[in-house]
Amino acid sequence: MKTTYLGAALVVSLAMLAPRGAEAQLVPSTPDCDYWMTVQATYGAFNPPPTGCLGSYVGNDKNFISEIEAAIANEWGVASYLGSTDAGSTAGPFSLVGSGYSGTIEFDMPLTGDYVFVLKAGEQFSLYYFSGLTGLTSLAYTTSGTALNSNEVPNGLSHASLYRVGVPVPEPASMLLLVTGLMGIGVTAQRRRNA
Repeated sequence: MKTTYLGAALVVSLAMLAPRGAEAQLVPSTPDCDYWMTVQATYGAFNPPPTGCLGSYVGNDKNFISEIEAAIANEWGVASYLGSTDAGSTAGPFSLVGSGYSGTIEFDMPLTGDYVFVLKAGEQFSLYYFSGLTGLTSLAYTTSGTALNSNEVPNGLSHASLYRVGVPVPEPASMLLLVTGLMGIGVTAQRRRNA
């Protein structure tokens, strides 16, 4: 009976370590948000201005939350998804989101710290990093670094998403299961030694 528990714990532990299938990846597209950030700084399109950006990427950011968190962690630090909303609605961490290629985003509560705003326009999205915010209640934005139509005109905002950077992210449930399995192996080994 003890061997059965030991074997089951070992199988569960090894299964947790097995490589997973191919995960979705962020696919870069044009325009390049870095270029547009330089242009926008001249015209003051973002207020306050972002301190960095990634993108644009193909697709809907709502389908790439874990990949976006990984990209943010690689570039700026561990991130936590706070929510998103469709343009013009008041869902998520927002109280107002514009719908044009430029406008204003307002928040449910003042933001202090480091955040990444994801803007989606057309079939693309870009990540904009803002560090050291202090009581930010609204943000002026533009989608010119996110998606342009065939005439090089920015597409209107579809929705915005918000990530908090620099907060601890809880361990995934799979890690808890692995630790539990290893503890079971240890308990079984201790019982054998005592017997």
